[in-house]
Amino acid sequence: MTSVAMTQGCTAPMQVGLRPMLKEAAENQFSMLLKYGGEQVELSGEVSVISLHKQGEVQHKYTATGATSTKHYKNMPYAYLVPGDSESGRALCFFPENDFTSAAKVRKGQRVTLRCIFQEYATKGNDRVLVFNSCEVR
Repeated sequence: MTSVAMTQGCTAPMQVGLRPMLKEAAENQFSMLLKYGGEQVELSGEVSVISLHKQGEVQHKYTATGATSTKHYKNMPYAYLVPGDSESGRALCFFPENDFTSAAKVRKGQRVTLRCIFQEYATKGNDRVLVFNSCEVR
């Protein structure tokens, strides 16, 4: 997977469609990464999944009386957007950690526009995924 660093800017977000972005990635993912990498975009698509990713972290503490382990979770709500019409490819859109308010506005089957930061493009077999973070519902 290719990872792209986020940039901070004061410009208006780029308006992009999921279909054109997936097409551009399939034609030349490096050109697409240079164009959108770390940029804020407004992306539209149909919600196919809305869920919560729990990312765990174990912390160990050692004392004279023994050892204990504590597991802490980061709650990352996310949605998958698809272009519709049974087309391949999708966008994985992570909302900010513990931001259930934004995620609660989204429903499966709903067509939405999200403002997000483009992070990376990944492929596995025939599965093509655009990954976004810091998403909010527009």
